[in-house]
Amino acid sequence: FAFSLVFSVFTAMTAFLLYFGNFITPLYMYYYGKFVGVVAALLVFVQWAPQIWVTWRTKEVGALSLSSLLLQTPGSFLVVGFQLSSNSDWTTWAPYGVAGLQQGVLVGILLYFKYGKKEEEGKRE
Repeated sequence: FAFSLVFSVFTAMTAFLLYFGNFITPLYMYYYGKFVGVVAALLVFVQWAPQIWVTWRTKEVGALSLSSLLLQTPGSFLVVGFQLSSNSDWTTWAPYGVAGLQQGVLVGILLYFKYGKKEEEGKRE
């Protein structure tokens, strides 16, 4: 949490200085945008990976909302589709793609543990 907060403040301050400073050039902004996009994709991966791991390891749905994930997952891919159709750089849509993939994996795990597991237990009896 602390790393994300410090990084967010640093990123906002850097963007402010680049935009309002006298040393801004399009090349600086281009590379800065790529850097922020890559870091965002990495942070999104770090955000969902522990949840996937814990859910898989405990084999429990817990407090996760399947309906919420079923709304978020296609939404992520809609954003990716829009960004691709507008010829945006890959660093713009990569965080949404990473989030959508990980949310899709989590949805699959939740569906399996919620419905597939019951079906297997019913066959054993």
